[in-house]
Amino acid sequence: MSYKTERVTDPGRLAIPEPSTDSNEDRYRVLLESTPLVPWEADARTWRFNYVGPQAEQLLGFPVERWYEDTFWVDRIHPDDRPETIDTCLRLSEKGGHYDIEYRMIRADGAVVWICDVVGVEMQDGKPALLRGFLVDITKRKEAEAARAESEQLMRLMADSLPALIGYVDTNQRYRFGNKAFEEWFGISPAEIEGRSVRDVVGAERYEAIRANIETALAGDAVSYSMVFQFPDDSPHDIDVRYVPHIAENGTVAGFFVWAQDMTDQKKAAESLRRYRDELSHVSRVATMGELATSIAHELNQPLSAIVTNAQAAMRFLATKGSDPEEVTDALADIAADGKRAGDVIRHMRGLLKKGDVDRAPVNVNDLVRGVAELLHSDAVSRQVAIHFELAEGIPPVDGAATQLEQVVLNLMANALESMSGEEIAQRDLFVATALRDDGFLEIAVTDTGKGLDPELVSEIFDPFVTTKPGGLGMGLSISRSIVETHGGSLKASVDEQGRTCFQIVLPALTAETG
Repeated sequence: MSYKTERVTDPGRLAIPEPSTDSNEDRYRVLLESTPLVPWEADARTWRFNYVGPQAEQLLGFPVERWYEDTFWVDRIHPDDRPETIDTCLRLSEKGGHYDIEYRMIRADGAVVWICDVVGVEMQDGKPALLRGFLVDITKRKEAEAARAESEQLMRLMADSLPALIGYVDTNQRYRFGNKAFEEWFGISPAEIEGRSVRDVVGAERYEAIRANIETALAGDAVSYSMVFQFPDDSPHDIDVRYVPHIAENGTVAGFFVWAQDMTDQKKAAESLRRYRDELSHVSRVATMGELATSIAHELNQPLSAIVTNAQAAMRFLATKGSDPEEVTDALADIAADGKRAGDVIRHMRGLLKKGDVDRAPVNVNDLVRGVAELLHSDAVSRQVAIHFELAEGIPPVDGAATQLEQVVLNLMANALESMSGEEIAQRDLFVATALRDDGFLEIAVTDTGKGLDPELVSEIFDPFVTTKPGGLGMGLSISRSIVETHGGSLKASVDEQGRTCFQIVLPALTAETG
């Protein structure tokens, strides 16, 4: 701990009372001994006290008589401070005049007391002869300074350890604080940053780009913005910056705090996660379509068979003399209709199997549900399941990727159909309902009368690799929930009192205000 706070003071600053023999002597003594300061007088050659005020006993806990011992003052100086304190007093006393010095003394109970010793020197024949002064207890001030220094050091360590640039700029647009990140970002150490202008640190071109944000912060408003920042090694980084005004007690803006974070790695990770999620989504769609391959083949076989039959009929009509042209026209119309139906099935399959980025647009959930149901029609027929629709009319669309939302509904409806397989299922009904909720969200509910979901699995069914299907991967519902959540919604499962399993998709509706 340093005690070095010495300065030679102006000779007129300190008025040490001279010995007096007039009637004012008692008055001076009463005045001196009524202050919290400890007045003293000592021989400049021996440093032995000639006089010490009674306050001395409270200062160090020793009776005043002990203070008159030959080496009392030297012995009570803290051992770590003693050599330099004595050397400083000798050096400054030789100059005469007045000075003050700070050092530590040891109390009778062993406690440490910080002292400011204010000294006046009386010279005789050019040499110090008599010393007079006051001892001032500055322990509380020193403890406060130490606590403040420790707090500042802790704040500095914390700021330097954070993975962000942290600084403080005053109203003159000069940095008053900067953490270690300034060295990485600008090649300037924290010690060098203090006092330098923002323009000088960031460069003229970059300063002009952020100048309006700085002026906004100094006007008292918080600012957030993003930018591409070139590090000293010329590598580009995506940076998020925030300025927070510092409002003084009088209500004026004293400056602003700077927080800047390098988001390059996070944005790369987010992009990688998005691509990974899209890959999983595509794999899930392929797996789902693989499971439906037989039903889809049957779905295509029907219109193709009808096309062949109608084409053969048209040929017979044309080969028969006197045939009715309307019969040929009807056959051709049926061929066109069946061809369109087959094309729609193929188009739907291609859309679901398509890999790559998807565009978001307004999606009519009722049309989406009907389209998925059409794709699953043959599967429902083969499983003897009746599909019931309760679709609210006039509901607004949702903003989303139609292919991904189709995948979610397809996954839920396909799972429901599969749950109603087996001879033990007597009632086979699949209910699909849409509704606009009071909170402005659209709800799609898929309910089945199948085997039912174990209530204990309700909270785990959306976890990866959790499945109720023999040989299932346990990824379909996890991916479905991820898709719904990226659309700002939620996907939940529940079991009602009748044991029916219900999955609820909740999505924000696209209204005039949000669209």
